[in-house]
Amino acid sequence: KADASATEGGSAGDGGVGGSGSLAGMYGSASIEPIVAAYWIGMPDNANETGGGPFVYLFSGPLACADISAASGWVTGIPAGTQVTELLIGTTSLGTAVPAAAHAAPGALEANYAAGGSTAETRATSGSVTLTAYTKDSAVDGTVDVTFPAGSAKGTFHAVWCATGREF
Repeated sequence: KADASATEGGSAGDGGVGGSGSLAGMYGSASIEPIVAAYWIGMPDNANETGGGPFVYLFSGPLACADISAASGWVTGIPAGTQVTELLIGTTSLGTAVPAAAHAAPGALEANYAAGGSTAETRATSGSVTLTAYTKDSAVDGTVDVTFPAGSAKGTFHAVWCATGREF
């Protein structure tokens, strides 16, 4: 089903914004801004990269599922400065901390942050994500606590399904 809408409460099929979350910390020298939208994408470049685990994106701006569905590389086309947190989570199991790693893999987490208008991303060097709820093709919830070369992020997320969403 090629539907560009997000599902679940807090979103709309007409381009509405979906998902939520709350992170505290710093991305480099910038404070993490409030999460306005959160999506679990349905069209990653390689779904096997995480062993079938979710690819989650958290945004500080009001992005709709359609905004991340056109093609990979959408990060350069979203408003400059919009904070983007990328969580490639190598599990669908609840309650198990998935440790940060250099690359996404089954049983591992790749966590990155970037800013709209730029292709530069910064990868976490340590930390983990733990899933607290997982409903296939609907929504995924979890806690995150990761450290970057400069900065860290800690908090929760509720990402809604974006069937046509792609990686940045």
